[in-house]
Amino acid sequence: MSCFRFLDYNYVDLDVLANSDVSSEQLPTFPVTNAYNGLRRAKVWRSNGFYQVTALNNQIVFRETAAGPNITATIPVGDYLRTPFLAAIKAAFELLGDSTYTVAFGSMFKISVTSNGVGGGGVFSLLLSNVGSTAFDLLGFDSVDLTGALTYTADSIRLHTEESITWDLGIDSNPKAFALIDARNTPLSISPTATIVLQGNHTNVWVNPAYTQTLTYDDRVLHVISDEGLAAQSLRYWRVRFVDQNPKGYIQVGAFYLGDMYQTVRGAPQFPFNSAPVDKTETVFSEGGQTFSEIKPQTDRFTLDWRALTVAEKERFELIFEEVGTGTPFFISIDTSVAFSSSQQYYIRYVKFIDEPKFDLSRPGIYNTTLSFEEQL
Repeated sequence: MSCFRFLDYNYVDLDVLANSDVSSEQLPTFPVTNAYNGLRRAKVWRSNGFYQVTALNNQIVFRETAAGPNITATIPVGDYLRTPFLAAIKAAFELLGDSTYTVAFGSMFKISVTSNGVGGGGVFSLLLSNVGSTAFDLLGFDSVDLTGALTYTADSIRLHTEESITWDLGIDSNPKAFALIDARNTPLSISPTATIVLQGNHTNVWVNPAYTQTLTYDDRVLHVISDEGLAAQSLRYWRVRFVDQNPKGYIQVGAFYLGDMYQTVRGAPQFPFNSAPVDKTETVFSEGGQTFSEIKPQTDRFTLDWRALTVAEKERFELIFEEVGTGTPFFISIDTSVAFSSSQQYYIRYVKFIDEPKFDLSRPGIYNTTLSFEEQL
């Protein structure tokens, strides 16, 4: 059985996906549809801040006079994007307080709260150690009282409570592979300390999903692959969930894959395995002999010689090429068994066919071919 896998049918391709939902996206430049199959990976999705406020995390106790009384600002329960969330905090302070407040992202995406000091006694204290201050962690503050100033900046980044992308596949399905990548030649815009979870469920309610898999961090690709199917059963709804207080200020993904996987049983690529870096930099020479280079991105090219394909395997290759041609990118896993690389994810690549496959019938029922791919930028 071959180490090579075609990730050949993407359930989250816009042509087959029934419906999808994203917690946040930076419109119009970085919508989540940028990361769906069929687009070059340089077009990316970026998160825009998603906050879940509940009755358990929505209060802040503060004072506007030195001796009190304590005032409790209550953020209305709901789901918020970044700008409305900051506005809701401001409104909560001003609803019961007499000063005017400014709530914004300060340095390094930490929330800051500022009072103009006009109301009350010209004092602003955050009583974050008070048991009533249930929102201290939501805003990124430690549970320590803050006094003696009119501006306080949170201790930790709070880009979101979580981000998620949910896919309704329309029918119960059990995909065999999931992968996400960033733009080529850049590490993932996700922190090594992030929590990234793939989930599947019968309904679009995620309190106790039927399938949950925490993804292992890698700066190239996050993935999970199973020849038998990811879950123990077919499920209609799938989602990927992120908790990542990333100092970049967002999460970014260049392409998603969630779908089927094909491997040959008899036919297999042969050694030597041919891979070569491709540097698209253009260099010109002046009359004086100097070189001038326009630096462009690098990528990789792969060529695999396949031998002893069955008739069914040859025809499946033809169907795959018929679907994507030379113009549509798709995922491959070149060394799923980790037979000749350092890790499974090293050779999970987002590629296009360089040219059309040609098949040689070496004898009845046995075909040979050469397939060439180039990783997409």
